[in-house]
This record gives sequence, C-alpha cells and structure tokens, in this order.
Amino acid sequence: TAPELPEDYLAWGDYCYYAMFKNCTSLVTAPYLPAWAVADSSYRQMFMGCTSLENPPYILPCDIIDDRCYAHMFANCTSLKRAPILAQKFFGLAEAEYYAMFSGCSSLNYVECYLSYTASQSYYHTGYMFAGVSQTGTFVLMDGADISATGHAGIPTGWNVEKRSFDPENEYLQI
Repeated sequence: TAPELPEDYLAWGDYCYYAMFKNCTSLVTAPYLPAWAVADSSYRQMFMGCTSLENPPYILPCDIIDDRCYAHMFANCTSLKRAPILAQKFFGLAEAEYYAMFSGCSSLNYVECYLSYTASQSYYHTGYMFAGVSQTGTFVLMDGADISATGHAGIPTGWNVEKRSFDPENEYLQI
C-alpha cells in the first residue's frame, strides 16, 4: 500500500518523487497526486515496472510542469488498463514531459486526454508516450484539441476517438 502524498507543490526541487515506487510489483493502487506544479523529473519513473498496478491516480491536475516530469511514469505497468485523466492546461517550454509515460503498458486501452497540444508540439512533448499499448482502445479528446499525430507520440493507431468538452476548473471536485 502506498502512503498518502498530499504535497500540492513540487516545484521546489527536481526529482521530488523520482522512481519512488519503481518495480513495486505488488502495488495495485497508486496514491492521489494533487500537485499542480511539478519540477523537473519529479514523477519520472514513479511507477515504472509496477506490473500489478491497476488503479492509477484518477487525474493528474497539473498547471505547471517541467522537463521530463512524467517521463516513464507508468512504463511497463502491464496491468494498467485506464490512464489517469491527463489535464495539463498549457504546454510551455519544457521538454519531454510525457516521454514514454505509458510505454510497454500492453493492457492500456482507455485514455482521457484534455491536453491541448498541436501536432507540431506532440513529438517534442510526448515521444513514445503510447509505445506498446493495446492495439485497440478509446482515446477521449477535448473538443478543440488538435492532436493529429498518431502512433506512439499521439493517438494510438487503431483506437477510437471520442470528442468531449472539458472544463478543468469545474469538472472534477478535488478535496
């Protein structure tokens, strides 16, 4: 069982929770991660190799994230079927924030993505994000988002796309 991680501001230092639960093969449920500001590599490899992980945090509600903060976060979590809701409001100048975040998650077949990034940004921020996920699934995309990239850096090839409206300020009550 993971401890509570109530910190909502992780921008005070790099590598805050880096690889914290890496290879915890018995971990089934991840803790809630309320941080709205995340420094360089703070969640990087946090759950990498947690092969029993089925319940990720419900939502990753970030406003400000830095380089590689989610890189490889859930890589090789082979029991993970649903991604946490990805609700970062804006992409800044950071690099590879979502790099290989779900790579090797062979059971992953449902993603709600309320990021608003364009095709020109997608590889820069999301390279290999969905490499090795399920060949079929559902990708929920925010109305107005322009994600024309497919495959490992965008909408996984073979997945259905659903468009939905989303207001991050009012959609989810977080306590």
